[in-house]
Amino acid sequence: SEIGAPLFHYNNKGVTLTPQGMIFAPYAEKLLRTYNDALQEVTLYQEQDLQLQGTLTIYAASIFTELFLPRIIGKFQAYHPQVDIHIVEIDNSDLLTHLVRDNVKIGLFSYTKDIIEELLHKGNIPDLSCMNLMDDSLVLCGRSDNPLMRHKALSLEDLTKLMMKYCSGFSLYQLNSYNGSDLIAGKVITRSSSAALHKNLMMEDIGLTFMPKLAYRTQFEPDGIQAIDIIGGQKIMHGILYKEDASNALQQVFLKKL
Repeated sequence: SEIGAPLFHYNNKGVTLTPQGMIFAPYAEKLLRTYNDALQEVTLYQEQDLQLQGTLTIYAASIFTELFLPRIIGKFQAYHPQVDIHIVEIDNSDLLTHLVRDNVKIGLFSYTKDIIEELLHKGNIPDLSCMNLMDDSLVLCGRSDNPLMRHKALSLEDLTKLMMKYCSGFSLYQLNSYNGSDLIAGKVITRSSSAALHKNLMMEDIGLTFMPKLAYRTQFEPDGIQAIDIIGGQKIMHGILYKEDASNALQQVFLKKL
C-alpha cells in the first residue's frame, strides 16, 4: 500500500515480478542482507563467554598472517577482551613437523594442496583437521625485462625448457616444501619467507621466484614485478590446520568465529 502499485503478478503459471517489483527487488535484497548481518553480529555478541580468558597461541606460516589475521584477531578480541593471542611466525615445513609432533595445536599455512590432503588422509595424525580458507595457484615471478616474462602463461613442459635456457636458479616464497621436480631447471637459492629478500633477488636478476598468486598480487605486483601462470602447476591451499580438542574453549570459540 505504501508503494501504491502491485509488486507481484499472479497467474495460473505462478508468480512473477511486475515492473515496479523489479525496481523494488534489489533494494529489498539489500535490506535483507543488512538485517541478516546485524542479526549475526548481535547473536555473536550474545553468545560470547564474558569469562573467557587466557592465551591462545597461533603458529603462522602464511601470507594470510599479514593480510587477514589482524582483522580476525581484532574482531575476536573485541568480543573477548580478556584473551591474549600470541602469534608465532614459523615456516610451512616447520609448522607441519610441529603438528606431527603435537607441539602445535593451531597453525595458519600456505601449502601445496596435494600434500595437505595426503597429510589429512594418510598422515595418521590423531584429531588433525583442516579449515580451507582459500584455494590458490602457482605463479612464476620475475623482472619485467626477463625474457620469460613476455609470456602470460606456460605449460610445465615449456616452462622447464625456457628456464633451462634463461635461468640458473630460482627461489621459493611461501613455498617451503616444493615437489615440482619437473620445474627445477636450476638450483633453489632460498626458501626465505621474507618478501623483501625475494624482491632483491629478482631485481638483481639472480633468480626467478615461485609463489602463490595471492602473494604475488598483494606483495609483488604493486612493485611492477611480472608473473606467469603455470598451466598444470600445483594447486595451493591457504588454511588452518588444528588439533581438535573439545577441552580447549579458547580454540573452539576462535575457530567458530572464523
